[in-house]
Amino acid sequence: MVTVYQTTKQAAQTLNINHTTFKKYYGMFERYNGYNFLRDLKGQVMFSEYDLEIFKRLLLVKAEPGRTIEESCRIVGEEFGISDKNQDITDISPKDEGHNHAFEELKELILMQNNKIDELTIKLNEQSNQTKMIETSVGDRDQQLVRLMKEMLEVKRMVAASEKKKWWVFWK
Repeated sequence: MVTVYQTTKQAAQTLNINHTTFKKYYGMFERYNGYNFLRDLKGQVMFSEYDLEIFKRLLLVKAEPGRTIEESCRIVGEEFGISDKNQDITDISPKDEGHNHAFEELKELILMQNNKIDELTIKLNEQSNQTKMIETSVGDRDQQLVRLMKEMLEVKRMVAASEKKKWWVFWK
């Protein structure tokens, strides 16, 4: 017996639903049931007659009042015996003591890194404060230097003005 495979567009037409809706449904079915549909060499998803039967049932279950697509995917997966019973997205607790030890080591490493980051942040703030103090002291020094130079120039002008000879004593 020859198995005929259909592309997503052909399968959507066969099921009489929108192409994008079909893509959403098969993606959710894969995610909630751990089932992978056949893909060709280009990575395009291909659907067999069996897969189309799954989707026909999925559409019927989803059509029931109050059913979400997530619930429908899980129910149909169980009916066809392809549901992933081990898949629980929210449960990330380790089942093995070896993993538990590894998690504890990772937690300790993260805590040490956070402490180191805090220490480096404090040092960076201290350096920033020191830089600001240096900038202000250099600015004050520059202002004092400019003021002193102006005063010296003024004194030189006063000395030069006092030594200026009068026109009537030009022969001396």
